[in-house]
Amino acid sequence: MSLTAQPSKNRVNIVESPMSEDRTMTTGRHIVRDISCKQCGSIVGWKYDKAFESSQMYKEGKYILEIELLTMKT
Repeated sequence: MSLTAQPSKNRVNIVESPMSEDRTMTTGRHIVRDISCKQCGSIVGWKYDKAFESSQMYKEGKYILEIELLTMKT
């Protein structure tokens, strides 16, 4: 996991991509889908749909928000 990522089970103001894809990440192979800001449409992270390694299955159904991709609106 990136030091700039925050895992979460809950989602607020995001839209999940209808398409998932197979990605090889630092922690192994996963099926993930991008998540986007509901207002501007920018990709802000991803959701883990499936993990192939038993040690990573706790991530299934959780969201990663990349802090570097988020901006504060005042």
